[in-house]
Amino acid sequence: MSFKGEVRQALSLWIPGNSDNLGEILLNFHICRDALDRFLDGLISFDTYLEILASCNVDVDGYCEIADDNLSIL
Repeated sequence: MSFKGEVRQALSLWIPGNSDNLGEILLNFHICRDALDRFLDGLISFDTYLEILASCNVDVDGYCEIADDNLSIL
């Protein structure tokens, strides 16, 4: 796996939800995944990436803690 692939995996996102809001969950996942790709390609800053996550109702503080733990393994 490439370094970029390893970082993408370390920054993987889990979006909580239920079947009542499946459409919203899928849309948010797509938006967040696209933002991650743009961040990894250097097209947006990390701050912008986190703003996008927050706009999709992601717990950014919790996400950063998990991502930090995952990145420390690399």
